[in-house]
This record gives sequence, structure tokens and C-alpha cells, in this order.
Amino acid sequence: IGPIGREHSRPALLIETSNSYARGLLRGIVSYIRENRQWSIYLSEHNRGDRPPTWLSKWDGDGIIARIENAAIARVLKEVRVPIVDVSAARMLPHLPWFETDDEEVAKLGFAHLRERGFRSFGFCGDPHFNWSNWRMDHFARRAKEAGFGCALYKPSQGYALDDEQQIDDIGRWLRGIPKPAGVMACYDLRGQQ
Repeated sequence: IGPIGREHSRPALLIETSNSYARGLLRGIVSYIRENRQWSIYLSEHNRGDRPPTWLSKWDGDGIIARIENAAIARVLKEVRVPIVDVSAARMLPHLPWFETDDEEVAKLGFAHLRERGFRSFGFCGDPHFNWSNWRMDHFARRAKEAGFGCALYKPSQGYALDDEQQIDDIGRWLRGIPKPAGVMACYDLRGQQ
């Protein structure tokens, strides 16, 4: 996203501030601005899953960096006529350029860490409604298989509507059923706490 006849670029940042991953993205953008170019950014506070902000359909800046996490925001962004970069693994607008964490590398490092500690039985505790969790699970299970080990995969027994207590109980039942000792990788911090 660059300036078009202006001294400064004017991108909008449609990135929630409600979780550490998104705040990390924002810190990275600010670091880039400080080191490389003059941007006049527009950031409105919102949460993942919020409705699109009213200004979005009329944005006349130089572009948008967005975590496109729901269908309502995707519908509005489909109609916006400025460059957009998607920074979400949801891939709701697959024609857009996007970037996301390297889930293969995350899984590789997780498996290597557990293997170095001597584990010979592995598990992956994921959250199937997130693409990045599924990608990490696939890469982690492949690493275990290539190394000659099995890998138990957690999938919620009651779908996605489990509340926190039900998820903890469900994960506990899964953990009781896998061979011990087991090195288990959680897809993200919250799942690890559960």
C-alpha cells in the first residue's frame, strides 16, 4: 500500500485489539511505519466477529489491512475499491493477498521440542473451527508419523458449542484415553490452559 499523489500513505487497519495475536500484528505495523515510511493510519477499536464499522464501505484511503473474520465484514470488503491485504487464516475472500503465521514451522518446532524431551507418544489438542489449528494439527501429525510415532488428535465430541467447562471435561476424557507419557501440543494458549 503506497501513497498515490500524497506525502503519506493512508491505510485503514481493520484488526481487532481484543487478543494478543492481533495486537502483535498492530505492533509489527507500527514498527514498520517507524522504520520505513510515513503512514497516517486509521484504526477503530473493535472485536473479532463485530459487525463492519460504518465508515468501511466509504473508505477512500490508500488501502486496508484487515483480519477478515466474519461474513459481514467480507461482504463489505468485497465491494470496497482499494487494495486490501488479509491477515487472517479464515480465508473468507480467497482472491485477496494474505499472510498468516507459518503453521508448518509452528508444528515442526512443537514436535521437535516434545521429541527432544524424550516423548515417544504424541497428541495434538486442536480447535477444528480454526483453519490455522487444522493446519498445525496436520503438520504435527505428519511429523510424528514420519518419525515413526503415533499421534492422538483431539476433536470436540459435541461439536463447537461447548462452553469452557464442557471443553475442559471433554479434553480430560481425551487425555485419559491416550498412551502415556505423551507429549501434547495445544493449538494455542487457551487450549493449553484448558
